[in-house]
Amino acid sequence: MDRKATQKNFYREIRKSPGRFLSIFFIVAMGVAFFSGIRASEPSMRITGDAYFDGADLMDLEVISTLGITEDDIEAFEEIEGVELAEGSYSSDFLCDTEDRQYVFHVMSLTDKVNQPDVLEGRMPEKVGECLMDADMGYKVGDTVTLKSGTGDPLEDTLKTDTYEIVGLASSPCYVSFERGSATIGSGSISGFMLVPSKTFAMETYSEAYIKVAGAADEIAYTDAYEDKVQKVSDRIEEITGERGRIRKQEILADAQEEIDEGRKELEDGRAEADQELSDAAAQIADGEKQLADAKVQLEDGRKQLEDGKAQLTASQKEIDSARSQYESGLSQWKAGQAEYESGLAEYEARKPGAEAQIRQGEEALAASRQQLDEGWAEYQQMADGLTGYDARIAELEENIQKIKDLLAVMGENPGGETGENPGEETGENPGGEGQVTPPSKEELEQQLAVLEATLTQKQTKRAELQATADTAKTQLEEGEAGYQAGLQEIEAAKKQLSDGAAQLSSAKATLDASKAQLDSALGQIQSGQQQIDDGWAEIRTQEQTLKDGEAKIAESEQELADAKKEYEEGKAEAEAEFADAEQEIVDAQEEIDKIEDPDWYLYDRGNLPEYDGYGENADRMRALGRVFPVLFFLVAALISLTSMTRMVEEQRIEIGTMKALGYDKSAIAAKYLGYAFVATLGGSILGVLFGEKVL
Repeated sequence: MDRKATQKNFYREIRKSPGRFLSIFFIVAMGVAFFSGIRASEPSMRITGDAYFDGADLMDLEVISTLGITEDDIEAFEEIEGVELAEGSYSSDFLCDTEDRQYVFHVMSLTDKVNQPDVLEGRMPEKVGECLMDADMGYKVGDTVTLKSGTGDPLEDTLKTDTYEIVGLASSPCYVSFERGSATIGSGSISGFMLVPSKTFAMETYSEAYIKVAGAADEIAYTDAYEDKVQKVSDRIEEITGERGRIRKQEILADAQEEIDEGRKELEDGRAEADQELSDAAAQIADGEKQLADAKVQLEDGRKQLEDGKAQLTASQKEIDSARSQYESGLSQWKAGQAEYESGLAEYEARKPGAEAQIRQGEEALAASRQQLDEGWAEYQQMADGLTGYDARIAELEENIQKIKDLLAVMGENPGGETGENPGEETGENPGGEGQVTPPSKEELEQQLAVLEATLTQKQTKRAELQATADTAKTQLEEGEAGYQAGLQEIEAAKKQLSDGAAQLSSAKATLDASKAQLDSALGQIQSGQQQIDDGWAEIRTQEQTLKDGEAKIAESEQELADAKKEYEEGKAEAEAEFADAEQEIVDAQEEIDKIEDPDWYLYDRGNLPEYDGYGENADRMRALGRVFPVLFFLVAALISLTSMTRMVEEQRIEIGTMKALGYDKSAIAAKYLGYAFVATLGGSILGVLFGEKVL
């Protein structure tokens, strides 16, 4: 037999019928996938749940006592063998009313090492008034909720505040599904949970204690190993609950007895205080009777003082009326003076602008006159300086003329001789020209003399004319100075007249103001006096009313004394009844204490949490399904494979006969079909395992 031929035929058969091959391949893959996926779901669910519970440090046991759990109880739990840690917690159910419905919230305190929440949004609460809200409730960070008690007890006995700001949204490992458990208030079903700092609760003892079992985290939740380990620790805890209950009962009895003893002491103190108050009340009644008698005497004295005050006020009113008449007279005089002043002021104000204008015009004219005078005096001074120059020139001419005359006289006495003089030098002339000086002749001297005398005559004539002009100008200037001084005096007189008028008005105003001040002062005194009189009459009326009130008060006091005596008797009887009731309450409280029994203890494992066991039961259901449901797929796959292979054999009967005729035995022929089915089944199984494990 040729093995290569059979193998080649085998592979050719797969290629010839891919539909048949793939149908067997995929039906087997589906059956295996369902089988492996369902069988893997149960352990995967347990492992996933256990990882979540361990990551959140979910408690293993919960302990509850009807008398609460103390710190000593927590320490006792931690000393038990197998207890990794124990932590106390507070919790209680409260109502929250909204516009749509009423919610029941299970409020729990945050713990340090167990039941750690997963904050999905926001942050952890840090102070009283902040909370973590159940993320499934639909609230948002920043919203506020207001709680109220659903039992009728004051909320302040449990929580320190009723209003809370939501600072975060979270999920809790205590709730593995949407179910939140049941409650004894409201609708009977818890709507959601809230987590708050432990200092938010005002409770003296813990509501429950959470226990972590040592080594329990190493076991898979929902397994017998985990439950056995937890059960052992639960049994050990249950062994000490009786002793812890008796200890707690003794603590409560001691506290209650202490309160009863304090109540009994308060009763005795109250009795003594009541006796003292009754004694004081009796003394007050006696004092009241004495004060009532004294008040009547004071009432008569007050009535006499009122009559004296009325007479004094009447006399003071007459004095005030006289002063008022004098004031009215002075006010009339002042008004007349004021009118006269205002008239003078108006006249002064009317005349003042014109006078000031005239003064300004006069000053301007004087200034112009002054300028003209100053210019005239300057011109006059120039004339005077010119006269002085003329006088000097005339004197010089006269001197030169006299010299020439003297020379002529000498020449008359000594004809042809030398004079030894040069008259031309005096006149500034040089008849002989340059070089040696030639003495002038007589004719020349006489000519010079004639010229000098003519010049002298001209100078004297001009000086006389200038002198006359200067004298005239001086006379005019002196007259102008006199007129200027007269105008200046007139201006000063006008200014003085205005100033004197203003001073007179100011003096009159000051006098009027002083008079008005005196009148105002007098009016103030009159008004003050009148006010004092009015206040006096008001005081009289007040005192009269006081007397009336006093009379009424006395009558009222007499009635009050009568009522006080009656109240004293009633209070005495009431106090005795109250003391009797208080003694009975103490007796009843003592009986209640005597009835206190040992507390009941309740130990719960995780199965007490809502839907915790349901999750494990779902895993068990998946395991049961994994045992039964995939068998159907295997049967279907077997039937399909059998049908396909049977049809394949029927279709290839001729080929099988040919192979037998060629000498192939039955095993070689059957190997082809068995191999065909085996390859399809093996490949489908591998694919199904991978798909079921990784996907399903």
